Amino acid sequence: MKFKILVLAALPILFGLTLPFFQGCDRPAPLMPPIPTPQVIWANGSVGTWFTNTLTANLGGFTSASVTAVNDPISGDSNALLLTATAINGFYYLQAPVTVNPSNYYFVGHMQFDILLGQPASNIPSISLEYVDNGFGGSCGDYNLPTTLINSFSTTSFTHVSIPFTSFTVTSGGGCSTYGYSQTSVDTPFEISWPISSSATTIIIDNIQWTYN
Repeated sequence: MKFKILVLAALPILFGLTLPFFQGCDRPAPLMPPIPTPQVIWANGSVGTWFTNTLTANLGGFTSASVTAVNDPISGDSNALLLTATAINGFYYLQAPVTVNPSNYYFVGHMQFDILLGQPASNIPSISLEYVDNGFGGSCGDYNLPTTLINSFSTTSFTHVSIPFTSFTVTSGGGCSTYGYSQTSVDTPFEISWPISSSATTIIIDNIQWTYN
């Protein structure tokens, strides 16, 4: 009888000791940081934004840019960006008025766009892509498209290109050699350049984005 009384008396104590354990198992998981939304840099005939900042188009001395009506079945857009270079090299970039730290895109994110060539790929020996902090000595992330990828681009249909940010590497000179792909201040999220090997080259680009995955 005394044993039963002792057990009954001990139950509230035992319950009090085990309750925190079960409560601990029910703790909510820590909140994950929000997934960053795609940064639409250029799409369907319109310049986009860089973290809500308006982008401005800039050209090299021998390059012109215009909107061309063309069907992009990959994005569903009916307008694209036509870049034409007539001498030395083609050069075009989109710049915002302020720098932003885009590092939450880097580790699993991609720079993506659709591309269509106006001439055979053999007329374009190389294409270089960069994202840049133009206000700090041009520090940047840089990527040179492999020749095999350029040769796969078509003159009749768009090709979708998706480049991991971790593929943007350091270069042999300039600010890129210091900062590489993990550049923490960027005001120019898209810059493209290519040399000229014929009297004129045209590149059509659409749906330029920074994506989280």
